[in-house]
Amino acid sequence: MMFLILTVQCLIIKQQSVMKSVCRINQKFENVLANKKYKKKDSMKLHWSLYLDNYNKLIRICQETKEYSRFWSPFLTCLILGILTDICYLLFVCIFINETSIIEKIALYPISINSLVLIFLLTGHCAKLVKNNLKILHQNRLLFLNLSKFNISSLLILQKV
Repeated sequence: MMFLILTVQCLIIKQQSVMKSVCRINQKFENVLANKKYKKKDSMKLHWSLYLDNYNKLIRICQETKEYSRFWSPFLTCLILGILTDICYLLFVCIFINETSIIEKIALYPISINSLVLIFLLTGHCAKLVKNNLKILHQNRLLFLNLSKFNISSLLILQKV
């Protein structure tokens, strides 16, 4: 379970790295649009090549996420169902069975709480992964919105790069 959480954390770090780069490129695009002194064509080619490099990194991260998802999906389904069943059983034993001694309850509560924490931790990391995907999608949309402010000829030049 911890290996899975560490794997998701590694993907999150990779996503954040790409997202920061795309944010910087978007900011540079906006600066080029706002400042008339720059040679737009040359700086746009540079920024476009930087964006394509980051886009390739992002595609690799997406492929990696897809493979992890394919690999971990059956395992996670069984694991989460098993942990939830264990938690329900342990809480049932602790709360509803009167023959359970205090020592057993003291031992069972931390086990069920630890299992709950693991599930929340895994769910939180996976949610952060999805949230980062949405942020990257937003940055890509901003980039293409900035690109749409150029005339058609400069877009055709960028496509040839």
